[in-house]
Amino acid sequence: MAKTRKPLCAHPWVEIVLTNDKGFQPCCHLIYKSDSFPANREELLKLWNSPEMVDLRRRLIEGDIADLHCAHCLKTNTFVWKDVPKVGEDRQSLQPIIKKAQAAFEAHQTELDYTPLEITLGLSHNCNLRCIMCTQSTNDSDFSNQYPTENIIRTIQDVGWENVAVFGFSGGEALINKDGLLLLDFLKEHPPQDTTVYVVTNGTRLAKHVDTLNKINRLILHISIDGYGSAYEKIRAGGTWDQILENLEAIQQPRRDHPKWEVVIISIVMRSSLSSLVNLIELAKEKSDRIDFMRIAGPFFNENVFIYPSLLPGTKWHRHFEEAIAAAEKYSMDQSAQALRLMYEELKKSTTQPDAELLDIEWARLTGIFNQLMPDWQMAGASRDKKERHKDLERAQALYGFLRWRQQTGTELSDERIIDLMHMFKEIRAKEGLAGLLKGSEREGLAAWSAWLKLAPYLVRNFIKHPRKAKA
Repeated sequence: MAKTRKPLCAHPWVEIVLTNDKGFQPCCHLIYKSDSFPANREELLKLWNSPEMVDLRRRLIEGDIADLHCAHCLKTNTFVWKDVPKVGEDRQSLQPIIKKAQAAFEAHQTELDYTPLEITLGLSHNCNLRCIMCTQSTNDSDFSNQYPTENIIRTIQDVGWENVAVFGFSGGEALINKDGLLLLDFLKEHPPQDTTVYVVTNGTRLAKHVDTLNKINRLILHISIDGYGSAYEKIRAGGTWDQILENLEAIQQPRRDHPKWEVVIISIVMRSSLSSLVNLIELAKEKSDRIDFMRIAGPFFNENVFIYPSLLPGTKWHRHFEEAIAAAEKYSMDQSAQALRLMYEELKKSTTQPDAELLDIEWARLTGIFNQLMPDWQMAGASRDKKERHKDLERAQALYGFLRWRQQTGTELSDERIIDLMHMFKEIRAKEGLAGLLKGSEREGLAAWSAWLKLAPYLVRNFIKHPRKAKA
């Protein structure tokens, strides 16, 4: 008998993400580790019913999520699946597995006798671009096979396409590394009819693989384009605007030939992309089915206007947002308009408080920590005049912005933890030491320690100084 209240989120009853470092995830926020990659249905089912997944389902049933990122998703109503996703009646082969998943979800089952409906692969981090808001590898000479793709191919064959509603993969850049190319060959030789295949790509190699993609009946192409013209080339270093336009044009005829295809432009909103918002909507209207705007994530202190609103003056951001929202509404792009509207309202709210007041709050927070726990250090500029002090406070935005970002992801940093990180700055640790310092929920992987590594010398040089030598 079905329970009266459904679990808080359906992700752990539907989806699994397998990453190239033997990680597995029920969504994009929770990460668990395995000893190996599944190579058949039995091994996938074992992973699907691992202690971590079973416990997560239990906690979503009982509402015991206060220390999980799930609480943040529910609070902000983002990335939450209230139910098992449905598929159209025309996809007959999938109906039995969908009904089984729905029944398990409603009955509060924590151990499942079916494999994940959605399987996503996080392949190698290698990429052919060097985007200013991304920390993935840019080693153009090393596109080695880091994922045992033969394992997942055997697993899919064992599970059967009739039990997989969605199959997707991303990188790095999925269309340059051997993993992605092997998967494309497999899809070409064994194309599913009812399964939706989605590929996340920067779009620079689409034309080269259009014949293979043409074999796929249901395809979602997520193409990352964040700027228009010269702004695109600034943001996605290594790519050219002419190149991306040529690749978009190469998929237009297949897009028309395949009514079950969906081409989606994914666009990150950041300082350098604000002036492109309207043009990107126009581009999406002509060359895609929709455009999804996403806010930049991470402490990129030259680009993240959501953490550092002091980046906004001089960008004409009010005009860019208002014109883009109007354009999206004009073309009935309701989802895009709403996403931009929410970002615009957030930025307006964050800029209503005078910069000086915000900086004073940040200064008080950090100075209090240092005075209490590290009296042998002092904040640079603490005894300077107001004008010089204000400059130091602006530099402090970089550090405090990182803390705000951590809080937005649901991780609270104690005063002692902040001091640990300050000691790291003092010593300018090597990359390996820095990675080891970030523990547990603080280890967001590459993004976290890479950003800290870039930030540490800057802060030590400009923001924190060693105590004055004692007088003789």
